[in-house]
Amino acid sequence: MDARPQNQIDSTNPNHTRYNNLSIAGITLIAGGGLLLLDQILHTTWLSLLALPVVGGILLAQGIHSHQMNWYIPGSLALFFGLGVMAGFGPIFRLTTFQKIGLLLLVFSQGWTCIALVAHFRVKRDAWWALVPAGVVAGAGAVLIPTEIAWFTLVLIVGGVLGLGLLLWGTTSKTFGLIIPGCLTIGAAVGTYLGWSNDPRALSPLTSTGTTLVVLGLSWVLVSVFSRAVTTGFVWWPLVPAGILVIVGYGLYIGGDPNTAANFIGNTGSVGLILMGIYLLMMRRDSHR
Repeated sequence: MDARPQNQIDSTNPNHTRYNNLSIAGITLIAGGGLLLLDQILHTTWLSLLALPVVGGILLAQGIHSHQMNWYIPGSLALFFGLGVMAGFGPIFRLTTFQKIGLLLLVFSQGWTCIALVAHFRVKRDAWWALVPAGVVAGAGAVLIPTEIAWFTLVLIVGGVLGLGLLLWGTTSKTFGLIIPGCLTIGAAVGTYLGWSNDPRALSPLTSTGTTLVVLGLSWVLVSVFSRAVTTGFVWWPLVPAGILVIVGYGLYIGGDPNTAANFIGNTGSVGLILMGIYLLMMRRDSHR
């Protein structure tokens, strides 16, 4: 015999879940439509902009409460996209068109970050993949806010954050297939910025190409370093393309600017030593487990 009180609702009942979903959907539509209707009466403009953040906030709150991704993912995106529209296109700031879009993208990127944080701390699931679009959107927004678009800065920010997202995702999920593109994306972004962002008259094409290749080679060393998060042994094969790229890059750099070659080799060699030192510390940490 069922000992539960007759007025107690069974939350595992599919009908209860369906009714609950319908209730949340109904409340969401009423809130959004009510704000739009009220704006038609009061002619404030900002109430219409407030409709999407309110709808997103309701969905996000329901997702956090029910631990359901199908609620908090669209809720988080709608909330922060709406806040970005309010910040960029509302009456708060006087901005150019590019700056409005940039501010919108910066705020919207936090919606993706919110997805990863809610999944980790509330739902107890890993959704670090959300940091990848977060980095791409934030990088694009950060470059659009200045009045003049700096394309190499865009490559650095978007590529760097995208690579960090893949690297974090790979280390937390123990997936070596994500660590490799993460490290290489970081190296390509940093190498392109260091090699080509300066005045073209200051560096020769050989020097710029050599700088990019050396940094890209160091990113292969980074693959071996972070492989320690996935495997217990030393993954040596990434050092083969690393050595080839570094040697070719040094040759091009020396050919383009022999006067500063010694400082460049010393600086990049120091970075290589730091990377290997980090690997030894990670190996020591594993030995104490």
